[in-house]
Amino acid sequence: MDGERYAGVMPGRDGAAGYHLFLLPGEADALPWQAALAWAAARGACLPTRSELALLHANLRDAFPDAWYWSSEADAILPRLAWSHDFDNGTQYNFRKTYSGRACAVRRVELAPSAAAPVPLRQGERYAGLILGKDGAPDYHLLLQPDECEPGYQSWQAASSWAASLGHSLPNRREQTLLYATLKEAFRPNWYWSSEPGDIKDEAWCKDFDTGVAYQTLREFDGYTCCVRRVLV
Repeated sequence: MDGERYAGVMPGRDGAAGYHLFLLPGEADALPWQAALAWAAARGACLPTRSELALLHANLRDAFPDAWYWSSEADAILPRLAWSHDFDNGTQYNFRKTYSGRACAVRRVELAPSAAAPVPLRQGERYAGLILGKDGAPDYHLLLQPDECEPGYQSWQAASSWAASLGHSLPNRREQTLLYATLKEAFRPNWYWSSEPGDIKDEAWCKDFDTGVAYQTLREFDGYTCCVRRVLV
């Protein structure tokens, strides 16, 4: 479709087929949730899910201002609320459906079930999807290492050294956003170190896998860690 942008792969889960995600051109502003749903449907598309918004954040961050956008998901407990995604820091909030927010539209192209993991996986690895290059083309596949490799709480420097000792690395902030989009269930609802030092000497970036927010904290603090492997396309 003219003007649309490729956002990457949403891997299949529990036997379901995965799919490619595309962002349609244009957006709506200042719409309540129900009107946002109708706006997307009128374009022959839909609002993105919470996971899809995180995927858009990981691979098409430049397409969005530092603002929040409606997801297609209503709150399962409080029906007067619906979920959103903040493209500033990655936080996912639930707001009243009557609030005015931005909206974007996406379409999906289903993959064959056999294409859920397009690269060979080592024992215990999980496929997280594609990281796109600056030209929008696939750059590399991201693979989450097995749970048994996770050492628990440790400082940022210790976490970085641990990942390097395995021949891998901590995920960077963008990769953490992709992991949040496609493998959130693999993580505790807590914060994990990224590979990136902070803007202040004694700090480093981390991500909360409950709310999605990315922020800087002291490197001496003990946080959860995971490591990733990358396979070039």
